[in-house]
Amino acid sequence: MGGRRWTEQEKEILISMNNEGYNYAEIAKKLGRSLYACQQMGEKLGLRGDRNVNDEFFSKETEEKYYVLGYWLADGCIMKKSGGYYFSLVSNDKDHLEKIAEIMGVKTKIYKNSNSAYELRVGNKRLVESLINIGCSFRKTKTITINDISFDKKYFYMLLRGFFDGDGGYVFQGFTKKDGTKGLSSIKFTGSENMIKSIYEYLGYGTLHKDTRKSDCYYLSFYGDEMRELLHKMYRNSTIHLERKYEIYKQALL
Repeated sequence: MGGRRWTEQEKEILISMNNEGYNYAEIAKKLGRSLYACQQMGEKLGLRGDRNVNDEFFSKETEEKYYVLGYWLADGCIMKKSGGYYFSLVSNDKDHLEKIAEIMGVKTKIYKNSNSAYELRVGNKRLVESLINIGCSFRKTKTITINDISFDKKYFYMLLRGFFDGDGGYVFQGFTKKDGTKGLSSIKFTGSENMIKSIYEYLGYGTLHKDTRKSDCYYLSFYGDEMRELLHKMYRNSTIHLERKYEIYKQALL
């Protein structure tokens, strides 16, 4: 490591603050050192990463893990920049990101990005490495498929629910019923050709459509009994979901 030599007192402060739950940005400010230098020394000393998230979140087999993983496959990324590793989720639903942040133990703030959407971003090397260990990658947009992810089949519909909440939607009938509501005509998943085709092949049913408005983008649609069966498998007994989509499911199909 370059820069000035670390004193034993600085190392003790670093260890103490890390154990007390301070993140490396706060430690760097306290010591007057760069974020990268503190992260490197922390790794050399065998310390845990920033306590700004439960960095074991993706290492345990839970409904929450697979739901967030599916949501990440739709609307997330992982990055390595300025010597740090970052996990990111983007959504127009701030309340939902706050719910995800809570179950992940995220302590960083949610903010608006340059596209006026909300972003949950947390810098934590261990969290990012745990995602990479189950098949996720830094540049996933047009390459990753459902087959690249390691998961037990019993969690598939939890993962799919997360993906649907991120990049899926309901299609309503064109007419209004007497009670003022509209019935569902179909649901659809949207994403890259590789991802959508891999979901189609995994399920073994559905209808594929190419999105002519965007290059390398496909729809996977479900109608009638197939739609109802798939929604029940995704949402029935779920404990985490996007509320507005879950409410449509309840009103239309329960």
